[in-house]
Amino acid sequence: MSAIPLGALLTRTGDTDDGPARLIRITGPSRGRIKILWTGAEFEMNLGERLFSRLCLFSEVPVGLYSTSGVREGKILEYLGDGADGLSRYRVKVVDEEVVLSETQMQPLPPDRSDPFSLFRSNTWQTSKAHRRRQSLLRMVSTWNAQTAGMPSLMGVRAEPMGHQLYAMRRVLANSRPRFILADEVGLGKTIEAGLVIQALMQEKPKLRILIIARDR
Repeated sequence: MSAIPLGALLTRTGDTDDGPARLIRITGPSRGRIKILWTGAEFEMNLGERLFSRLCLFSEVPVGLYSTSGVREGKILEYLGDGADGLSRYRVKVVDEEVVLSETQMQPLPPDRSDPFSLFRSNTWQTSKAHRRRQSLLRMVSTWNAQTAGMPSLMGVRAEPMGHQLYAMRRVLANSRPRFILADEVGLGKTIEAGLVIQALMQEKPKLRILIIARDR
């Protein structure tokens, strides 16, 4: 007999790139048929090889609930433990009500991979592909910081800032609520200083609105 109950949700051990799976059929002693839920792929395997392990759903994971009336969306509130049949039970919020369901009655919904919060909610941010992308981004950010003396917003600046201009930029950005008057002597590059500050702020908040007031001559 398999230690994994029929209908249990599974995840590939050490690599969650494929998404969740389910044991859909027992085909023999310690053998079963596995279905990858997000792709529909199926294959038979020896369950004793432990290529897959039980999948435990965390709170806030979005799930699809399947019934005769169709598919509804919900989210996990709490893991309640395993029942007498060995299947996991969960408290799930569906619209404005809370219900207790078995793992056989639901499956995790695939995330929007362009949305980091969706990846966290679906608990798929730790896949090997996501790990490689994060490592690549961290190396890129490290290079930017090394090349710009800790001010990556300087990347692409169409000017060669002087020391006092970089100091002014650092001084303004070091404040949590930057409210400064740039009052250097005439000709020392206050416009460049303001431009550096604006560029840094807009990199942090791309939708930041800037008001520029200038004399007509």
